[in-house]
Amino acid sequence: MSGGVEDVLEGLSSRLSTVAGLRVLTHPPASVSEFPAVVLLFESRAPAGTLGGSGFSGRIRGVLLTGPGDSMGAFRALGGFMDPRGTGSIEAAVEADSSWGGKVDYGGLASVGNVGRRKLWGGVYAAADFGFTFVKSS
Repeated sequence: MSGGVEDVLEGLSSRLSTVAGLRVLTHPPASVSEFPAVVLLFESRAPAGTLGGSGFSGRIRGVLLTGPGDSMGAFRALGGFMDPRGTGSIEAAVEADSSWGGKVDYGGLASVGNVGRRKLWGGVYAAADFGFTFVKSS
């Protein structure tokens, strides 16, 4: 397995793209106008000793935006993405291939939180944070 941080983001993006209608952004936008959207933010990495060499482990935060912060429909939409199962489940999409298309040794959803109305990227949105963790060998 080769590549670095960009490969990891590409792999997670590919998994999340399997959720019907979800727009995936791998960098913070100036503004968001198409919903639902998830913005992937690489948070941290640490060296990780792995069998046969070295690699790294890390965390990625996905900020899910489902619409304007004053829309009841946007808040209802959050539920389908946060469910552990179902066609709109972010967790199910990530668990369907824990190698994220061969980009990591293991990746998964570690947490869901910070759900509510949030001011981000030029607007106020219904939002939730998804914490992803991964291990990648060199």
